[in-house]
Amino acid sequence: MLLKVLADKGYEYLNMGISTEDGGKTVNWGLLDFKESFNGTGIIRTYWSKDL
Repeated sequence: MLLKVLADKGYEYLNMGISTEDGGKTVNWGLLDFKESFNGTGIIRTYWSKDL
């Protein structure tokens, strides 16, 4: 029902949140597999920081 409401409002994507633990250091493969069972796809984001 929720997905239908969102689709009717024009949303095209649903962010199911992160699939990592330990501050992004470890992938929770079971959770990632669960999300992909709904035809979701994972992306990897790389972040850099620099002290100014």
